[in-house]
Amino acid sequence: MSENKNFFRASAEDFKKIPGSPVAYWVSEALKLSFQGQPIGSLVDTAQGMKTLDNERFVRLWFEVSMNRFESIKWFPVNHGGGFRKWYGNNECVINWADDGREIKAFAVEKYNSVTRTVTGMDYYFRPGITWTAISSSNFSVRSFPTGFLFTNAGMCAFGEEVNLQTAIALLNSKVAGSILEVLSPTINFGPNQIKQIPVVDKVRGDCGSVANMISICRKDWDAYETSWDFMVNPLVAERGVSGQSVVGSEQNGGLITDHCPLSTLYSRLREKWAKDCEEMRRLETENNRIFIEAYGLQDELTPDVLWHEITLTCNPWYRYGVKVDSGQCAVGSAASDHCTLPTDNLLEERLKGDTVKELISYAVGCMMGRYSLEKPGLILADQGAQVSDQWIVVSGQLALRGKVAECVRKELQ
Repeated sequence: MSENKNFFRASAEDFKKIPGSPVAYWVSEALKLSFQGQPIGSLVDTAQGMKTLDNERFVRLWFEVSMNRFESIKWFPVNHGGGFRKWYGNNECVINWADDGREIKAFAVEKYNSVTRTVTGMDYYFRPGITWTAISSSNFSVRSFPTGFLFTNAGMCAFGEEVNLQTAIALLNSKVAGSILEVLSPTINFGPNQIKQIPVVDKVRGDCGSVANMISICRKDWDAYETSWDFMVNPLVAERGVSGQSVVGSEQNGGLITDHCPLSTLYSRLREKWAKDCEEMRRLETENNRIFIEAYGLQDELTPDVLWHEITLTCNPWYRYGVKVDSGQCAVGSAASDHCTLPTDNLLEERLKGDTVKELISYAVGCMMGRYSLEKPGLILADQGAQVSDQWIVVSGQLALRGKVAECVRKELQ
């Protein structure tokens, strides 16, 4: 019991209420009571991924690998950690799992005379789930991923039924989970054993209707950049439509651009959409926090507010450039309203505009070199030596990249 801000009195018996009996003397009664609930491990299975023992040899960024290698079932998507990002993203790496991981397993035997000592979690490979970065000095964050992924010890994962995964990701991305992790894992390590001990109160199970919306917004944001393997078209080009239709893939005028809208107008349209996405994400995340704070009875300790730099969308300059903003900062004239709009900063706005134009130039060069086309979305000529006659196969492969990998995996498992 806290008698003042610098003095605490606690019973040794209270420590036993928390898994591992940490000396967390500051924990409130409400937070202690939450540990009477079932652990999150009763909803989902947490697992540690493989240690390749040589990431430089076995792990690559996806664009370092020929698309044909995906088709030959050598390189597979892999969860490999990454920076602070919630809900969806950090899908950047692939791993050499040819012949059911023959090279990785052989290397494990060479080093330790054992496969299972380092190649762990194999029962969960290629299943959909949620993932988080094992070691992080920033805020804890969890992301959803579909069928077709493996995972390393840098990207811990959890698996289970879809409704349970939604409950888990909603809780783990909330402020409540952050407070609990300060007790269970006060260091920068977030292993499966710590995560599975986070308590879940019955009243929040399945009450996560906004999760799908948050994942969808973050996925659209992630795929809007060339660093995503699901990238289809530069967002500025997509804004330049005909009768509301996207230029890329439009059947009108053979897919040719006929809307001569100034670039400044296109950017203004796009920037407005980005701001609305950020505002909607903040609203959804705030509501998600409110649900869990009330369910755990932590209203006196936590507020549901989400800081703008914690909205992990690349189109959000406060997050993208790592600039912190006060919790109450709003655009001029909006502070008194219920809806707090994304604040603006001239330096950040100029930086975002410049980077957006650079991305357009990169896309334009890609079109000139045959990597992209204004007539079809996604990658066209993805590999060295590819021919124009290959574009339909390559485009089809890119549009269903993960689905195609998943289909190959199913055939392999059969």
